[in-house]
Amino acid sequence: MYSTNYRGENLEYPIPAPVYTALRNNVFNYPLQYFALQKVAKKLNVLSVTLDPETANPSLLLAEDLKSARVGEVWQELPENPKRFKDSSSVLACEGLAAGRHYWEVGVGDGKTWIVGAAEESTGRTGGIISSTERGIWALNLIGGHYRALTSPAAYFHPKKKPNKLGVYLDYDRGWLSFYDADTMDHFYTFTASFTQKMFPFFCIGPGTEIRL
Repeated sequence: MYSTNYRGENLEYPIPAPVYTALRNNVFNYPLQYFALQKVAKKLNVLSVTLDPETANPSLLLAEDLKSARVGEVWQELPENPKRFKDSSSVLACEGLAAGRHYWEVGVGDGKTWIVGAAEESTGRTGGIISSTERGIWALNLIGGHYRALTSPAAYFHPKKKPNKLGVYLDYDRGWLSFYDADTMDHFYTFTASFTQKMFPFFCIGPGTEIRL
């Protein structure tokens, strides 16, 4: 998804046929489902996320403060790096998480194509990002006006309003990764898994989208 193999060309992104599944509205939404963010933040490690330029695909332009990124107009000539994403316009955060509870926010604005979530340290740097849990990425995706969790099959959901900012809550020890509208705290989706590696905030950015941290 968001392949950058063909430098400088306009690419099309196929939209798979929807497979709608029920959202997980259960105890795994705790604690953000029940409390205002201001109260929860006192008990959580609220991350100040920064982007890791060593992982950034050459199609991405990162801000000097490493707090925002977008797809640029030209392919950058960057040093070869095994940490760098080769085939998708993706980037990881610098912060690796191996225990505890953490919350961070990602501004997506009016962007029409994005993937936001968390990835294992060993996730592959080549290939597309369609069924992401199989390659160690747990994430939500907006494409073609459709919101979905990147499970297999995809789990589609319908926000009450288009979110401008996502809240991401990771409870590493319990294996929960939950997503919210950061402004209203409406719950979107919760993944459950057994995390065994460091987890890094993950971003894949489509044309015309800018993420802000």
